[in-house]
Amino acid sequence: MRMRRKKNLNDRLKRVSSLIVENPTEKKGSWAEHLGSKPIHLEIGCGKGKFICDMAEANPDIFYIAMEKVANVLVAAVEMAFENNLSNVLFIRGDAALLSEYFAQGEVSRLYLNFSDPWPANRHRNRRLTSKGFLKMYSDILSQDAMLCLKTDNRPFFDFSVAELKSCSWEVKNITFNLHGLLSPDEQVNSQPQSEHSIEGADNGACTPRYNPIGGAVTEYEEKFSSKGVPICRLEAHPPSN
Repeated sequence: MRMRRKKNLNDRLKRVSSLIVENPTEKKGSWAEHLGSKPIHLEIGCGKGKFICDMAEANPDIFYIAMEKVANVLVAAVEMAFENNLSNVLFIRGDAALLSEYFAQGEVSRLYLNFSDPWPANRHRNRRLTSKGFLKMYSDILSQDAMLCLKTDNRPFFDFSVAELKSCSWEVKNITFNLHGLLSPDEQVNSQPQSEHSIEGADNGACTPRYNPIGGAVTEYEEKFSSKGVPICRLEAHPPSN
């Protein structure tokens, strides 16, 4: 179902336009010049902005760029950064498929994929943000010592991502199926995939994480799912050597 356009969307976007990069293709290859040579950390699909804003506030020496293609969602994230007077975060309204048009080789030092759409149907596997085509783009824009960080509550998507990363010669490490420690060791081994639609009414271990020393800031989805006892999967991966 198509999302209803938010009231006064254009006026709201205009008010926070100083934090939105209107023509990211013009910054390609020169982001460092505009951002004071700080390392760039990129989040694809920032949602309402909790993760990126918390990370920017906690790490002033890093510059964060968040991408979101849905204006109705993007506006909430930009407003959060604007109202918190964050000076080390910018936003791009764009599609991940255009990443190579926005960033040159080696410009990004960390990439965050938080609760990406799992596109469960096999016919849509190439739309998954960890499919081979996207991984090739990421390896092009990431620096040699860069890292990709993935978090999701969707175990099939996570398993697919691990397999796809390894098949593309990425170094995958620090894999966990239980980021917030909600499961016992036996439950971790036997944990089944869960999603927002399969946990209605669940209450198998309350947890309201705010910041995790391993996973960093917590997203809106992560907070919601963990409070219902849903385990969060996470991994880190380094791109293959060129």
